[in-house]
Amino acid sequence: MLSRSTMAAAFSTLFLFLCFFFSAGLTRCRAQSETDGSGVSAPSFKSIAIKTDNSGIRSETIKMEPGQLTVTNETLGMLIQAAYKLDKNQISGAPTWLNARRYDIVASLDNPRSEEAQMNGALEPETDRQSLRALLSDRFKLSVHRETRLVPVFALVVIEGGPKLQESAPIYADSDLRVINVEQDRIVGRQVPIRTLARILSEQLGRPILDATGLRGHYDVSFEWRAESNSRMAALSSALQDQLGLKLELRQVPQEFLVIDHVEAPAED
Repeated sequence: MLSRSTMAAAFSTLFLFLCFFFSAGLTRCRAQSETDGSGVSAPSFKSIAIKTDNSGIRSETIKMEPGQLTVTNETLGMLIQAAYKLDKNQISGAPTWLNARRYDIVASLDNPRSEEAQMNGALEPETDRQSLRALLSDRFKLSVHRETRLVPVFALVVIEGGPKLQESAPIYADSDLRVINVEQDRIVGRQVPIRTLARILSEQLGRPILDATGLRGHYDVSFEWRAESNSRMAALSSALQDQLGLKLELRQVPQEFLVIDHVEAPAED
């Protein structure tokens, strides 16, 4: 027969062991839930307040400060683009309201960045995106996966005879002196990188255009085209070849997509 003191000591030892076991298990679970596989601690929030923005003002901001994330007049589509660093056309499976409803959000972080961390920009962009992803998962119940698909795009390339571009004079070597005027059927610019020209052409045509010229200089650009809406592509392509020595070439390229598996409209506060 064990004495009371011996039994008490045994129960005390067992209690301490169980406390240690469950404490270690909780620590492991917390570590798994607070990381996303990159080894970086995921953010958590003290509070999140979400309201629909019906102001009608088209001025959007996403602002991260120590301890607080503030979103003004953003659609969920815009938030997903910012959180995953993607273009609009790289998001698949979106519901119709994704780019229609606008939200104002104020979220207080439980593990905010320090003032020193805010001034040191080394890892901040990814940390901020991670905070936004955590918020979307928490309040919009967003779950996603990534896919790589072949998509048709136009590549901007140099024609066989070579480019007809004037490299900017050294006086314009400073990017602060860069000037680009874009009109309906005319583009005039100074100190223009070709990647910027490709982006402008993409906006003009409403189609993705890649810079495949291999040109790394900065150029004075001036060209125009005239066409009816149903022949805009043909007119612009002809102007590029005749005036700049460039052309658009259709290609199939791999592109990463973010596929939305599930998302819900948030409960408002």
